[in-house]
Amino acid sequence: MENVLAKLDAGEDFSELAKTYSQDDSTAVKGGVVGEFTEDTFPELFKEYLDKIEIEQHTDIIREDVNLYIFAKLRKIESRPYEYQEIYDKLRELVISKKESELYENWIKNLVQNSYVEILLEK
Repeated sequence: MENVLAKLDAGEDFSELAKTYSQDDSTAVKGGVVGEFTEDTFPELFKEYLDKIEIEQHTDIIREDVNLYIFAKLRKIESRPYEYQEIYDKLRELVISKKESELYENWIKNLVQNSYVEILLEK
């Protein structure tokens, strides 16, 4: 892991190094991107390290149990209140999806309850 840190310090691309060296397959293919987090949802241990670095910088090696991590801060999105339409659209999609699932499950249950299957065996 020290060799990866040295390459980062020399200016090599975090994303390319993550693709090559990361042992987490789900993030390696995305160039090490773990996604966006709010300050409330990011693990406290890692938040402590990320608070110490600026955007476009990386942490030192973080040791957690048997795992080793290096994080890079790509950007910081300031929190803001949602616009009505943003929330409305997301909630509408959620409600429609939930209702579709319920209707589908009920349809399947109804098919099972009201179906008659006769199996005829050849003699």
